[in-house]
Amino acid sequence: MARIDEFKRFVIRQYGLLEPLNWDQDCAEHLYLKNKFWNTLVEIERDHRTAYRIVIDADEAVAEMNLKIQDIKDYIFAQDEQRKEARKQHRSKKGSHTKAFDEKMKELKGQVRELSPQAKELRQKVRDQAKEALGQLEQQRKEAVKKAYQDSGLWWSNYNDVIDRYNTARVRAMKTGTELKFHRFDGSGGFRCQIQGGMTVEELLSGRYNIAQIRMVDQGCFAELRGGLERKSKQSYGSRNYKRGYGVLSITVYTDKDEGGKHRRRMLDFAIILHRPLPVEATLKELRVVRKRIGTDFRWDVTFTFTEKAAPIVHTHPEKFCGIKLGWKAVKGGLRVATIFDGESKPSHIVMPQVIVDKLIYVEGLRARIDTMTNENYEWLLKQVNEEAPKSLAEVFESLKRAKHPHPAKFAKMVGTWSNFEGYLPDVFEKADLRQKMCRRLSLEHQNLRDKMLRRREDFYRCRAKEITEEFGVIVLDKMDLRWMATREKANGEPTELHPKARHTRNLAAISVLREWIVKQSAKTGAQINTLNIASSTICHKCGSKVKAGSGIVRSCLSCGTSWDKDENAAINLWRAISQVANLK
Repeated sequence: MARIDEFKRFVIRQYGLLEPLNWDQDCAEHLYLKNKFWNTLVEIERDHRTAYRIVIDADEAVAEMNLKIQDIKDYIFAQDEQRKEARKQHRSKKGSHTKAFDEKMKELKGQVRELSPQAKELRQKVRDQAKEALGQLEQQRKEAVKKAYQDSGLWWSNYNDVIDRYNTARVRAMKTGTELKFHRFDGSGGFRCQIQGGMTVEELLSGRYNIAQIRMVDQGCFAELRGGLERKSKQSYGSRNYKRGYGVLSITVYTDKDEGGKHRRRMLDFAIILHRPLPVEATLKELRVVRKRIGTDFRWDVTFTFTEKAAPIVHTHPEKFCGIKLGWKAVKGGLRVATIFDGESKPSHIVMPQVIVDKLIYVEGLRARIDTMTNENYEWLLKQVNEEAPKSLAEVFESLKRAKHPHPAKFAKMVGTWSNFEGYLPDVFEKADLRQKMCRRLSLEHQNLRDKMLRRREDFYRCRAKEITEEFGVIVLDKMDLRWMATREKANGEPTELHPKARHTRNLAAISVLREWIVKQSAKTGAQINTLNIASSTICHKCGSKVKAGSGIVRSCLSCGTSWDKDENAAINLWRAISQVANLK
């Protein structure tokens, strides 16, 4: 029996993997089956939603209300399409040419907002009356899911992985009013090994169980596994890399029977570098190996999930408070993403280095170049290919014509099909192939650099969050609706106040990632996270007067005549609010 002062906590360890040593087509097939199983579940969910709506819409009042709302939404869509055409003709997003459409859409959206609560109330009444019918639909859905995983051909741990993700996504979709989406298989995926009853680290390293094991090797053997020389793996004594562990991770991909009916287990082996030790006293509950496509290559990693008994975490500085205002502003040396105030010194800032900002902007530029090049390729190709093309080539060409949005993959498919007809316009084909290769080179550069910079930005936030949560025992954040910041229009149809340049900077800052890491690191250090919904940016910290909202980072208080940085002002107000609560206690 665990002591009262003990509790179980999760410990996560993630390591990079080299390419698998014994990969074959059967492993790729298993990833494909997982993707296929997910798409089957999505189809089941959509059929269930359709049947659910039929039951609800059978009520005349609900059907009439839904029809009324849908007619208004269709009218809004028609107005939006006309507004887009007007913008194209005038080559301007706002102006007298869009004013009539804006006002009409604002009026229509207001009507939808007024009708939505009534529709919700009517649907709730029908749900209460049709509980039995809806219960039968839910039972049919569960039976369909059960049959789907029985027919999936997946190993039990892997179909549990898909089922868990499906259940999580289903709940989220119902809350947000969205639908589950089908996934296109591009070779990415993962293998999950659930350890029933758990496994100690000693058992993992000794190979006691077949489901997963790690065989430790020396540096020379590891160098042979990765196809290099032993001297490449040697590190000087005392260096950080000298403390690394090297091994071979073996996991179960699936089990089946051979031709003789005998059970067999398919194991997949990876060279693994343990850059940090495994938690010796912890119990392994599951591990997940992920294969992610980056350009034309794949990156592998493994995540171990452990549980261990530990005393409750007590922060080393529980008496230290700080207020943090998340926000973005371009400053000298980088991008300011957070302002911190602790009551003892002047407000400090977290500034993302300029090198990360520049690379992220360069990545966006690559994306724009790819889009421009793709549009030019489409326009050029439509002028070159005539109606006398071979049948299969003409079919691909027609699909290009019908495409609403040009895509590099569709152009590449056209060129690939064209390569089978050497005699058809060879000079034009040579130019098309050259255009496709240039676009492909840009796409590969974009995909690889984007992945690299996103991980670099996240690592920067992880380190800064660790420093903050170790220094302060109580952290207060402003309650921000980041989803609202991402929208371009308000509920009434009016555009948001966020300037396009500020919106672009917001995408570079990705302050939601920083906030997420502050929460994660606080769980490790024992820091307490509080969120306050106060007007922190519009209340003067000097005199307490309310300041009229406006654009710009510097605001002035008309009551006391003080000017201040609005993020610094917000951080001070947040710190003051949590300090007052602490003093009352």
